[in-house]
Amino acid sequence: MPDLLFDATLSSVVGGTKERLNAKHLAQLRQVALRCPAPAAITRGTSRTELQYYKDERLLTLYGFESIHHGAAAGGEASAWAWMELMLLAFGGRFPDASGDTYPFPTHLQYEHEISESKAFADEQHRSHKGGQGHPVLYVRHWAEPKVKRPGAHWEGPTQVDARAIWDHRLDHQRLYVEAKFLSDVSTDVTYCTARNQIARNIEAGLVDTMKSMQADQITTEVINRFWFMLLTPRLFKVDKPRARLYGFLMAEYMNDPDTIRRDLGHLDLDDEAWALVSSRIGWATWEDIRRIMESGQHKGYPSPDSTHMPSDTFLALQAFWDDRLVQVPKLRRVELRSISRVGTSSGWVNVESVDELRARLQRQGANRLQLGQMNPLTDTESFEGGSMKVQALGQEHLDWLLDGDHRFLDHR
Repeated sequence: MPDLLFDATLSSVVGGTKERLNAKHLAQLRQVALRCPAPAAITRGTSRTELQYYKDERLLTLYGFESIHHGAAAGGEASAWAWMELMLLAFGGRFPDASGDTYPFPTHLQYEHEISESKAFADEQHRSHKGGQGHPVLYVRHWAEPKVKRPGAHWEGPTQVDARAIWDHRLDHQRLYVEAKFLSDVSTDVTYCTARNQIARNIEAGLVDTMKSMQADQITTEVINRFWFMLLTPRLFKVDKPRARLYGFLMAEYMNDPDTIRRDLGHLDLDDEAWALVSSRIGWATWEDIRRIMESGQHKGYPSPDSTHMPSDTFLALQAFWDDRLVQVPKLRRVELRSISRVGTSSGWVNVESVDELRARLQRQGANRLQLGQMNPLTDTESFEGGSMKVQALGQEHLDWLLDGDHRFLDHR
């Protein structure tokens, strides 16, 4: 049976106020690990309870974030780099950096955090059920009758976000809310509401939690400017088969069309500008991203005496954990970037997985115009392919061209 990794860390107190994972949920995960049979002992008769270890999304969330957060308590730069790398991949360079300071890591990280429903949702449900027309199922309408008679009654249980991370004053207390999926899809309703999808519910919960943290009574631009929502899934469902799950459709809508999230959270009183801002703060990362970040941060020659690195046995256990779930790191491609500025030209190589990642890195570096170039080593001259383009115009065909020959580079300024 496997040990529960990071057990001691999870039961410790964060920031002197809150446990990273409360005792009830920690005990549940310990039992999941305790009941797990060895692979050779699994048969068709093995119970689902025993097999839970191999698909438990709570474990993936815990191991994923702890692997990149490891060493943060000691002020390790490796953890700060890992967090910013994840935010870069999820949000395409939109997450702020810490001007004049090392990229910080979250000062608070919690799992299974519960957030109560918003007053706006409760009021909408009260209006909907008043008159007995709020739900097509007869017995649910009967259950709703006592709630209709009690204005202010709760219509759904607390929303449980899989992880919540909070950055300190250096990043103006930015807050990240995470919904993690392995093979499951998002839920599409709650008891009293037939049109309540889990992505929209998590976004609303994060906005409400951020609002309360600022002691505000409504969701304002200032509130949204501290909020981020991340969906975390296998790469398969983001890249290879993006329409295999309902969340593939929802994320494509929410990230690109603010009117679609307004459609599903219409009870929140926000204007066009606010909805556009919410849409811009929704992102998607993969378990493969997390594994790659973990392995990149664990320098060769581990274990290291540096407290920001994991002991070799923990690192090897995590690699085996991801291998069992076929979470493999995609092959990276090296691209040469040349930056043109008033003080001259600088050049460097970056490892990228996709054109989206390359575009995000360029945006983070403040690039405005791009041009594809090629150096002839025999004549020591450069030539350029096509005209200049904006960062947003960079496509897969441009990345393919860069990788299809030697001495090719991407010029940006």
